[in-house]
Amino acid sequence: MAVDFAIPLITNVKNAKMLAEALVRNMPLDVSNIDAKTSHRTHTFPGLFNVAAFVPGLVTPNSKDLAAATEAAISAGFTTSIVLPTAISNSITDRPSLEQARSNALAATHCNIALGITATSSNVDSLDKELQAEVKLLFIPSSTPLSSVAAHFSSWPAEKPIVTDAKGSELASVLLLASLHNRTVHVTDLRSKDDLILISLSKAKQLKVTCDVSIQSLFFTSEQYPGTASLPSAADQKALWKNLDTIDVFSVGSTPYRLAVESGKLASSESGVEEALPLLLTAFTEGRLTLDDIRIRLHDNPSQIFAIPEQTQTHVEVIIGRKTPFSKRSQCWSPLEQTSVSGSIHRVVFHGQTVFLDGSLFPAALGRDVSATPVAHPTVITAPSVLKEDTSSHANDISLTTTSAPHPPAGHHQVAPSAQILSHLQPHPSYHRRHILSVKQFTRRDLYDLFALATEIRLQVERTGTLDILKGKVLATVFYEPSTRTSSSFDAAMKRCGGQVVQVAADNSSVLKGESLPDTIRTLACYGDAIVIRHPDVGSAQLAAKYSPVPIINAGDGIGEHPTQVGLLVDLPFTY
Repeated sequence: MAVDFAIPLITNVKNAKMLAEALVRNMPLDVSNIDAKTSHRTHTFPGLFNVAAFVPGLVTPNSKDLAAATEAAISAGFTTSIVLPTAISNSITDRPSLEQARSNALAATHCNIALGITATSSNVDSLDKELQAEVKLLFIPSSTPLSSVAAHFSSWPAEKPIVTDAKGSELASVLLLASLHNRTVHVTDLRSKDDLILISLSKAKQLKVTCDVSIQSLFFTSEQYPGTASLPSAADQKALWKNLDTIDVFSVGSTPYRLAVESGKLASSESGVEEALPLLLTAFTEGRLTLDDIRIRLHDNPSQIFAIPEQTQTHVEVIIGRKTPFSKRSQCWSPLEQTSVSGSIHRVVFHGQTVFLDGSLFPAALGRDVSATPVAHPTVITAPSVLKEDTSSHANDISLTTTSAPHPPAGHHQVAPSAQILSHLQPHPSYHRRHILSVKQFTRRDLYDLFALATEIRLQVERTGTLDILKGKVLATVFYEPSTRTSSSFDAAMKRCGGQVVQVAADNSSVLKGESLPDTIRTLACYGDAIVIRHPDVGSAQLAAKYSPVPIINAGDGIGEHPTQVGLLVDLPFTY
């Protein structure tokens, strides 16, 4: 078959010699489920969100800017882009302009997108309920008259976010109106210390306010690019870093585009996107950020603030600490040209498919418009947040743990676990599609997350009897030894969570005819989404894992280990 389809089996002479030597010595040729090994540090993030994507030709007829922006976004690890509804010379202000933006998106949407609508003095009455339901947010530009802002605050749906780029006294007015109307407002493109103080004081007064800062504003200053107005001063940038806890989200925004234009360089809708994660990963290697800082501000908080639908089987794999020259796919100018960064994107998996790998973007356009997708997120309550003069240094923590529910924005409290919506749980990187073979593979934090979710699931089961979080999933259980508690526990857990079970007993299977363990595992992997195995031989679960494309759960390997004995009910939701 390999010859018929012209598939190269051996790529060079050295590999051929190694293969011949292995064949002569009768060495086992087990195929590992690990793609590659590296001496560099790696990390996996969930799909990231750009909450302020800037598209210059957003509503220009037949513009390719939106398609190019999504192509750059998915290559940079952003699997969802919330597009600012304002562009260079036009904006989304009514249904015709919204339809034009949607038409431009039809060209090719590589990541999920969410569109908003821009508030103007003339469209307060024209934004009917049907149109409001079709967009993700209302954007209030800084130049909007105060009377119009007040009218929009009164008419805009309470469950839909309001975003503004207001600064200085205009920001103070918007925050005052938000307080009077008891509305949540998100401030984008935070740049100055004065605005930072204003937002910090607003949070301390329990106002429902969140904010984002452009990633380039954290790394470049107006002193480095004289004559530019899109970057903060060095003093303002220092204040941003010192008070990082006040900042809820990292974004791309319009800053990279405007910086390129102001510098007389080539700018496009791709400007600044590819630099985002390498800049943040470089800051991590320098000890200025933690990986949790990045995940919280590029995934957890955006998901919470903007009610973004959870993306299943979606993640971003990055390489950290390998210093390489910055390379980009787009033709637009970058301030990182001819410089080195200490982080890069290895792979982007979007809805179960690899769409980007080591600099190569695959042509599949899997994105969709999620502007009107309803998401039931738990409400958050603002808590005091006071501007600080100094912050403690961040340790180089590369823990792979992820909270079991969306992280609330900085300065907020999360509601009790029993109020969470289980259908929007985030896959936990320590459990998601991983073999569960030994307790040694988990950290204390992993176990803490495990039992926190177990409590949540138990409460929901007590209320409703069954859940649907594993609906459509099939668990195969194969027991080479008699079992009552372990077998029935997995069976009950799977059915309580909405899934189905295929039970296989060794004394009623092809094992009696001499079928080997690898053959049994290969067969069951074709039928189930995960396999639970109980076997009398030590190391049998590890052997099964070598031959299984689906997660193996060790339910006891003789006198070896039984890692699921104390947590049978909660292993399954993490595995999928």
